Amino acid sequence: MKLKNPYYIPSKQFKKRPGLYYENGKVMLDGSEFYGIGVNYFGAFTNAFFSPENNEIDEIFAMMKKYGIRYCRANWGMFWPTNCLAMFRDIDKYFDVMDSVVRKAEENDIGLICSMFWNPSGILGYYGEHVDAWKDPDSDSRKFMADYVKTVVSRYKESPAIWMWEFGNEFNLALDLPNRWDFMHNYEPITEVGMRLQRDERDFWTTELATPLLTEFARLCKEFDVYGRMVTSGNGEPRPTQYLQRVLDTWPNRSDTRAEMAKTLSWHNPDPMDCVSVHSYGEFGRFEGGNDYGELFDVFMEESAKIGKAFFVGEFHGLNIEHAKRTVDAIVERRVPLACTWAVGSVEYTMDKEPAVRDELMAYIQNANEQLAKLTK
Repeated sequence: MKLKNPYYIPSKQFKKRPGLYYENGKVMLDGSEFYGIGVNYFGAFTNAFFSPENNEIDEIFAMMKKYGIRYCRANWGMFWPTNCLAMFRDIDKYFDVMDSVVRKAEENDIGLICSMFWNPSGILGYYGEHVDAWKDPDSDSRKFMADYVKTVVSRYKESPAIWMWEFGNEFNLALDLPNRWDFMHNYEPITEVGMRLQRDERDFWTTELATPLLTEFARLCKEFDVYGRMVTSGNGEPRPTQYLQRVLDTWPNRSDTRAEMAKTLSWHNPDPMDCVSVHSYGEFGRFEGGNDYGELFDVFMEESAKIGKAFFVGEFHGLNIEHAKRTVDAIVERRVPLACTWAVGSVEYTMDKEPAVRDELMAYIQNANEQLAKLTK
């Protein structure tokens, strides 16, 4: 990407090493082991770009500081094809706004988990390409991915506010669907956001497509981030039958075993990613040893460790206070290093619609973070 000013000068310098990194089986920050619960703030960048007049980010960052929330997970790119058009129309403005968000995070000592392709169909739609374009290094979408990762990672690698790089959001849930033809036959494009009018067999999402793509994304992040920040997929929990869907191409009459689920984790969080991502919303009893949040997190952490990766609960309940508190308790009891509740700020299904409930959960997370901080002392 050609920018008038390709450089960003951080307002604060890092002490030892910027961001989160994985070392000797532990998540590290500034030379020390790290445990902590954050929040999803989907619109940290995109809301600042499209609705700068509401000054939302100052309020959200102030709320996070009030409750000792040290980091957030944010959409770090454009969602729809029309959003991509807005980006390309004024790419310098785009990065000026991104600079301002990073600077505010630095000034408030808040870390950012940057999810660069939250909706990977957005850029496909902008270029008028099918899903299988993600397999072709010479496609416009793949070239854009390489250029965007290089530009973003190189621009902000010196900032202590950047904690982790992420590919997208729940990419795995679209993979290997046995009813994919139903989606094709019943496809209703949202034309006002620029979606293509027709889809065909070239638009099937598969593990065979996803694993090399995630691998290449992580490789690019590692190439341009010389400090070796952690890289994650942003995936949700594997579907209960995710392994069998791939190998049988049908909806099976049983759920995956733990071993089959673990194999799926390795496919969907490939090297050189150093973090396994799940989004946990109470899917219990799918395999042996997963009957509550604590057992579930034990299984995921154990299987993540077997493939040499950290474990990250990228989303968990924020709108259901009972489930949220149970999840937070399990995170503390099982020593889950990283987790983010859903969600604050202007986004669908935001906790901000019920401020009293949000503040109750933020206070609960504050207490949990104080307990987690003691694990490193």
